Amino acid sequence: DRFFDLSIDLLSIGNFNGYFTRLNPAWEEVFGYTRAELMAQPYLDFVHPEDRASTLGVALDISTDKSVISFENRYRCRDGSYRWLLWNAMPCVDRGLFYAIGRDITERKQAETTMSESQQKYSAIFNQSYGLIGLLNVRGVVLEINQTALNSIGAVAAEIVGKALWETPWWNHSPQLQSQLQESIERAATGEFIRYEMAFPHLSGIWVTVDFSLKPVYDELGQVKMTIAQAWDITDRKLAQADLEQRNQELDSFAHIVSHDLKAPLRAIANLSEWIEDDLAGLLNEGTQEQMTLLRSRVRRMEATIAGLLEYARAGRTEVEIVPVVVAELLAETIDSLAPPPTFKIAIDPMPTLDTKRLLLSQVFANLIGNAIKHHDALGETPNRRTHGSIQITCRDRGDFY
Repeated sequence: DRFFDLSIDLLSIGNFNGYFTRLNPAWEEVFGYTRAELMAQPYLDFVHPEDRASTLGVALDISTDKSVISFENRYRCRDGSYRWLLWNAMPCVDRGLFYAIGRDITERKQAETTMSESQQKYSAIFNQSYGLIGLLNVRGVVLEINQTALNSIGAVAAEIVGKALWETPWWNHSPQLQSQLQESIERAATGEFIRYEMAFPHLSGIWVTVDFSLKPVYDELGQVKMTIAQAWDITDRKLAQADLEQRNQELDSFAHIVSHDLKAPLRAIANLSEWIEDDLAGLLNEGTQEQMTLLRSRVRRMEATIAGLLEYARAGRTEVEIVPVVVAELLAETIDSLAPPPTFKIAIDPMPTLDTKRLLLSQVFANLIGNAIKHHDALGETPNRRTHGSIQITCRDRGDFY
């Protein structure tokens, strides 16, 4: 009686008619019913509907003198919830009774469900990741590998799992790669994070380049228990980089050639202007002399523009310097280089000084103002084409920008 009453497990005696005849106090604590209520109804009334068929089958086994070990079902509580029970039961056929011990395993079942859900999420992430992922033990033996990795190298799991990574066909062609990989795994086993680029041949003969890393995983004692090997296939990116580098080299060559071919006649023009001045020394009036000086200044400005364009051709690969720019002065120089017709009126409002990339801003102004001059007459090339025009250049301060 004392063992029966003091047990924290659910102890019960029942008959083959489907009723409990004695229950210990633990039943009241677990389910919220009184023992009298639990014994007044067939025990199947308290069983979860989905578990009644299997429970009835077990009851029939017991009635034929069979013991039951580790049977699970769900029982209803007074509040309508259900709790999982693990049963062991033995019959006493000559008395028409069975003796059963139930243990509340609800928390364990919930933990199993949570674990199962976590496993499903892990499997989904592991196998559907775009990255190539493998789990290695501290000796470098492959414990698991995802499908992305298998697809990338054209393999099946049986060819890799259970082998040291450097012993698989995708590395053993190169002693250097084998040695590098083995050393990296040994370092990762000591807790070091490893990352580098690596190339190896696909079975199809194409070389695959990956961004490869090894990350240690620790147990509860702080010891490395496994290593996550991860690789991202960057073959396409490496090919694109190589193609881009080649195109950049071609662009540099083109820009240098164009720059040289444009600067040469400019220098000739500057030299010719000086020779003309020398030849006509004393014969040029003040206005003509000023025009010759203006011609050379515009040649120098054009040389600077060409140099700037050469620098612009390298945009994205070399950093363009940010400098203080007096916008009014830049506009005046830009307009002067465009040489608008004398009948054009260009008015400039007060302008700020900006810290910016001078050449790029100059190109913006040159395009806007040049287009305004070129396309001011909607009539186009007609006898009635207007040669005069008016341009107003204004500036508004918007706080974060002008």
